[in-house]
Amino acid sequence: MKRVLHYVGRMDIGGMESLLMTMYRNIDRNKIQFDFAVHTREKCLYDDEIIALGGKFFRFPIMRKNPWRYKKAWDDFWKKHKDEYSAFHFHSPTFANVIAMKSAKKHGVPIIIAHCHNTHANRGKLQFIHDIVHKYHSKHMERYATHFFACSKPAAIWGFGPDYQKVFVMKNGIDLSKFSYDGKVRQQVREKLSLEDKFVVGNVARLATAKNQSFLLDIFLN
Repeated sequence: MKRVLHYVGRMDIGGMESLLMTMYRNIDRNKIQFDFAVHTREKCLYDDEIIALGGKFFRFPIMRKNPWRYKKAWDDFWKKHKDEYSAFHFHSPTFANVIAMKSAKKHGVPIIIAHCHNTHANRGKLQFIHDIVHKYHSKHMERYATHFFACSKPAAIWGFGPDYQKVFVMKNGIDLSKFSYDGKVRQQVREKLSLEDKFVVGNVARLATAKNQSFLLDIFLN
């Protein structure tokens, strides 16, 4: 059996996390197993399901609190576990932090996948600095990773620069059965929300530039 270590913040509700869980539920887990490097001590939504499916968790400190401690944690991890993993899959909206990938490369992990899930950073007051570091790393990604993934062409350009042709665009797969039309469910939800005879348009996403609600408003206007 091959094992893949996935780098994430935490396994809670989110687009990146939902994609991972959709893949995990549908792969042949007798051939491939997923483990998760997370950056929280809190229990998250998918933790119990992951353990039930055979996955393991490795918990790391927050990089910005102590970068040296963070680097040591990854070096110690790969010294102990490098032979257990066929691949390290790094999931992130940006590449401002590449310490985990650099450590994996240094310790001889054979496949290191850098996977960009966004088209810009949302970092508030620190965004300017964050963008500078991200752009530097994106130009030198061959130093850290062996394979390059993105969820779209714009994400490929944001994550890896204008030479995005080297990037494999892996569109986010979903379980269509969860979204198929069900008249009974439709009626139940409308009654619950007192919307029986109303015209309803739903938008399920946080209010952020990446979710492109401004485009939705343009559609309404037209």
